[in-house]
Amino acid sequence: ELRGHLMPVRGAAVSPTGDRIATGGGDNYLKVWDAATGQEVTNLMREHVGAVAWSADGKWLAGGGRDGRVIRYRLPSSPPAVLFPHAANVGTVAARPGGGAVTADPTGGVRVWDAAGGQSVGRFTVRPHDPGAARPQAVAGDGAPALAVSPNGETLAVGTGGGEVVLWDLAKRAERGRLAAHT
Repeated sequence: ELRGHLMPVRGAAVSPTGDRIATGGGDNYLKVWDAATGQEVTNLMREHVGAVAWSADGKWLAGGGRDGRVIRYRLPSSPPAVLFPHAANVGTVAARPGGGAVTADPTGGVRVWDAAGGQSVGRFTVRPHDPGAARPQAVAGDGAPALAVSPNGETLAVGTGGGEVVLWDLAKRAERGRLAAHT
């Protein structure tokens, strides 16, 4: 049991090695915990953290929130760097191999970011298959679509409120296909 946030926990991620857990809460803190002992290791301040992601190598941690920014922290300690200015509530974030990231907001807006300069290299909106639907329903942190990047960094899976999973080819910046809606 991890105790320490004063408000609801909005995001959580386990490090690739499994030895640390990161949590982000409505209390404006991004915390890192020792998975074995449950002890708080690091307490990083951030505004309204709703999304948390570890890099594939476990060397950096990203937290995104309602202020539209994703801030990256190199661990064990470094000054935070505003890496990805999403410009809307960041409800979910996923790390890409090589240091980039993918972010999503509650409107279904998804952005792909490079590692070097935090520049947007792709932007699209995910909608449920029903053309009459205005936007995805709440499915992840703060209502944003769920995100996952393949280990090789080539495919992005985006869960929609309509129950589908949209697969994107990140190199071609094009939809690769859809997995049928959950029933």
